[in-house]
Amino acid sequence: MNLDKVKKLFRSFKKHLSGNDTLIYAIESPKYDELKLDEINFFSGCVFNITDRDIEFITVSYDGNYIGSFPVNIQRDDIAMHVPHIKSAQKCGFSFQLYIDSKIKYYDFFVIYSDGYKEPFFRYEISFIVREYKRLKDMDLLLKKLPMPDANLVYSTQGSYDVVAYRNSIISGIYTMMSYLELAEVNLNLIKNVLDFGCGTGRMLLGWHLFLPQVTMSGCDINNELIEWAKKNIPGIELIQNAIKPPLSFSDRQFDLIYLISVFTHLSLETQKLWIKEFQRLLKLKGYILLTVQGETYLSLADKPEDIKCFGHYGYLEKRSEKEEGLNDFGTYHTYSFIERLFGDNFRICGFFPNGRINNLRILSPIAAFQDVYVLQYMRDAEPV
Repeated sequence: MNLDKVKKLFRSFKKHLSGNDTLIYAIESPKYDELKLDEINFFSGCVFNITDRDIEFITVSYDGNYIGSFPVNIQRDDIAMHVPHIKSAQKCGFSFQLYIDSKIKYYDFFVIYSDGYKEPFFRYEISFIVREYKRLKDMDLLLKKLPMPDANLVYSTQGSYDVVAYRNSIISGIYTMMSYLELAEVNLNLIKNVLDFGCGTGRMLLGWHLFLPQVTMSGCDINNELIEWAKKNIPGIELIQNAIKPPLSFSDRQFDLIYLISVFTHLSLETQKLWIKEFQRLLKLKGYILLTVQGETYLSLADKPEDIKCFGHYGYLEKRSEKEEGLNDFGTYHTYSFIERLFGDNFRICGFFPNGRINNLRILSPIAAFQDVYVLQYMRDAEPV
């Protein structure tokens, strides 16, 4: 592997890749429903730059008032194992305590590099938490009464054995999804029937149940073990196991919304095309698809020059492995223009959130880490096959 060649190739294509973010991060605690107002909170997470620039500190301020600086120096083998060619990912963890004043609208986080350069990192919106405080706490109380899958099942869907992180992502995650839909001008009051395509153990189904319990939810997944767990532990939701290719047993024009979180990321292009035709059967006219795909940020983590070159030329990349499609080792990558061509004239893109950002700002709980998020509206009936 020639890392210098990889970096040079990526720089040459970067001007064509408008959504790229060079910071990879996770704010693991506290999520919005965990935050304690007018108390000291424990913040933890990780952050590194894909260009391998060393981050030394996170500084925190509000309204331009400096509060403090906290080192980024905790060993994170769980992160480094996925990007061994990025040295700065090895010690990218942070943890610190911070008093949160409910009268402050937001706290700004910045990263400070070893050369002294200061870059905006994240904004923690306290005004949002104050406004939604009762609803957040009510949902959290309901969530605590619901069972969670064991660590092995969590790993099957999240790539991590952390059950606490899985639980903590549900409420913040559903707020994120609702934000995408609302910004794409989806009227949530008109959403009556929703399909979670690739639902796993039903993490986001639980979020919908807590946030909009009046919506009729359905889910499907290729993994029968995950579906069986969800059937036993999430009552009142129609759940089925599906094959890698269509059809599904649901009725024509059944759904107002179908969402796919990190699903097309593991399916071949031909299989993706088959599912798009099936979604056209299942969706009501003017219904919506919310879709996440691996975009340019994921390619910037690649260590193979030929992958970056292929993606820059075609706008699409398929990295096959010895394992069959549908599994994590089978990866696909899409650009915006390729998504336009893939869905064709029957759909229009009404919302695009590169890297999952909202108003170009990094968010607390991405529904699929650093993936591009699309909201598409089904505009006309499919042409006869």
